[in-house]
Formats: sequence, C-alpha cells, structure tokens
Amino acid sequence: MAAAKSADRRPMSRAQTGASQAQSQDSPAWQGSPAPQAGLALYQRIRGYQRQADPRGLGYAVVDLETTGLEPQDEAIIEVGVVLLDPHGREQLRWDSLVNPHRHPGPTRIHGITPDDLTDAPELGILAPALVELLRGRVLVAHNIRFDASFLLPALRLELGTAALPRKIPQVCTMNWARS
Repeated sequence: MAAAKSADRRPMSRAQTGASQAQSQDSPAWQGSPAPQAGLALYQRIRGYQRQADPRGLGYAVVDLETTGLEPQDEAIIEVGVVLLDPHGREQLRWDSLVNPHRHPGPTRIHGITPDDLTDAPELGILAPALVELLRGRVLVAHNIRFDASFLLPALRLELGTAALPRKIPQVCTMNWARS
C-alpha cells in the first residue's frame, strides 16, 4: 500500500472528535464537533454507498494497515487503506490515508513510509469516525486479519469509546483462505 502513494492524498484538517453514545445511523460519529470538510465528504460518500447496498447481504470492508511495529500495545498505525465491496464483491469505494502517530514510523525499509511522509498526516482520532462508518455493517477482511484487527479495532474503540463498534465483527482472513 505504501508503495502506491498517490499525489492526490490530502490530509484532513485537525478537528475535535468525541462520539455521542446515542447517535442515529444517519449522523456522523463526530456530530456536535467541528467536522473536517474532507471527513464530512467521505462520510457522506460512505452513507450513500451503504444505502445502495443489498439489504440481504453484509458487504465487505477489505483493510490493510502499515504499522510502526508488530505489537499493538506498543506500536501504532501509520497508514490505513479500505476498499468497500458489495455483497457480490463489486468495488464500491476505495480510500486510504497516512496516519501521524507522533513517533518514528518504524521499519521504513519494510513499508517505505518516512517521518517526512507523516508530518502533515491526520491523527487516528481525526480519521476514526470515518473508519467506523466504513466498517459499519460489513464483514472485515484482511490478509492476516488477526494482525490488522488487533491494531485497528482496539485503536478505534480507544478513540471513540467501546460503543462505537459492535463487540463482535464478522471477519475473513484471506491468508487462511490461501493456505487451505
């Protein structure tokens, strides 16, 4: 993912986040706080795609993360990418962003992300409401889901509170599929 950096990446502006525990499904998680314009536009696109989704199926959120290391309790997310697929596997939305962890990005030789790349990137707290919306009502898919979910889900719950995500989210691991 890091190797496919695009010139059109525009970091979102800093804004307060803080999810209300009682939100309607059509209101963004940052309701009541000044929402970054790019975040609001992303949220509106996500809601539009979710309304078009087949109500008989869940659809999929395929995720890929780059991190500063291997241990979720000690390391941080530095890039996140999500592709939304409808229940039939057709692409609906593709989104990615660098994430500023306010620390060294770790093994640059592995992911190719440098400290300079992260300087103007948004913090995870800015991206968290949009990420929750991307995951809402979808099966979480990753190549090594155990790794990606162990970073992403606790980080989102930490940023927005435990009520932001369901306790159990259906998951598919493409690495396990490939091995079977």
